[in-house]
Amino acid sequence: MTAGVVVGVSPAFACSCAEMDVESSLPEADGAFVGTYIDRSGIGGGSVAYTFDVERVVKGDFGPTAVVRTSADGASCGLEFYGDRRTGLLLHRADDGVWESSLCSMVQPADLLAVGGDHPPDVDVEAVGAGWSWTTKMIAAGAALLLLLVVVLLLTARVAGRRPPRPIEPA
Repeated sequence: MTAGVVVGVSPAFACSCAEMDVESSLPEADGAFVGTYIDRSGIGGGSVAYTFDVERVVKGDFGPTAVVRTSADGASCGLEFYGDRRTGLLLHRADDGVWESSLCSMVQPADLLAVGGDHPPDVDVEAVGAGWSWTTKMIAAGAALLLLLVVVLLLTARVAGRRPPRPIEPA
């Protein structure tokens, strides 16, 4: 008697980055800065928005904070942080004006500062949102609460409709 096991194998996906020379890659980038990652929020469509405190601008116009859109998954070359949240980033402007970057565009802060980084962020430049604004999130939360209230009221009315009527007591 012979027994066999069939194992299905699915392809593994992983981000693969070629080693980058910062000095030769910088001219191709639309922007670059050294900053510290402070927040990550999902924006749908497999993307997330990372918010950074900008320490030094090497190329482009950045304010004290920058919002960068990237893939939500490191295997798809999305940004990843383990331990140290300070990084150098080379960025590109998407067609919709949002700054984008990837795992392959992360560089050591010292390497990027050696090439440039001679000025602090401009205080007049605001971060470009990469997804839902705070106002839009509040409107969505309000709509969800309103929907929940309607569901609760409908369920209450349905339960009240099932109760037998109280008998009228003679006076």
